[in-house]
Amino acid sequence: MIAKNICKNTLAPLKPTDTGIFALRQMSDNHVRHLPVTDGDMFVGLLSEDDVLHSNPELNVELYRYAMARPFAFESDHLYEVMHKMGLYKLTVIPVLDEMEHYCGCITLEDLLPAFTEASYLNEKGNILVLESAPHGFSLSEIARIVESEHAQILSYFVTTPSDNATVEITLKLNKTEIGSIVAALQRFDYEVKGTYSESDYAEDMSDRYEAFMSYLNV
Repeated sequence: MIAKNICKNTLAPLKPTDTGIFALRQMSDNHVRHLPVTDGDMFVGLLSEDDVLHSNPELNVELYRYAMARPFAFESDHLYEVMHKMGLYKLTVIPVLDEMEHYCGCITLEDLLPAFTEASYLNEKGNILVLESAPHGFSLSEIARIVESEHAQILSYFVTTPSDNATVEITLKLNKTEIGSIVAALQRFDYEVKGTYSESDYAEDMSDRYEAFMSYLNV
């Protein structure tokens, strides 16, 4: 899934002639802390709540130009690249541009969970398996071979690195609900199984975290 598939036009961008007060009102109404600014169909920058609050809210948006950052995603960026950019810059909204940097729309945090759920096959029947490994102590091709030897398939996976950088977590979505034999096979090859989750438990956990996060944004 790419940014073009998730991008929406339901959040109207700001114009350079809009005021900071108007921008804050729009952010509050839409439960976001950032809004794209466009001049015609050209992307100018991403105005943040802090940009306005640390200046004079009565100023026109164009006068915040030098404070505004310009993070954005191209229409062709993969969902995971969009998620990475939003996390890296701590964004609640990311503008989406075409290859000529014309503004096409934006993606909000609220748009990401349904897209991630679809892209990561969380709706497919199966189970979640989490492995822990040294950063260079695992092989995705070997993990796939072990899983397939137990007559299962990996529907999707992602790798995360905790802040200490000492280990990595490999999260696998498998197409089987009974995964005891897969766990045993991975352990025989010295892979540490950190946890397993039924699809219902994992979906419920994801839903709870999402609702808590959205409640935080709405404060």
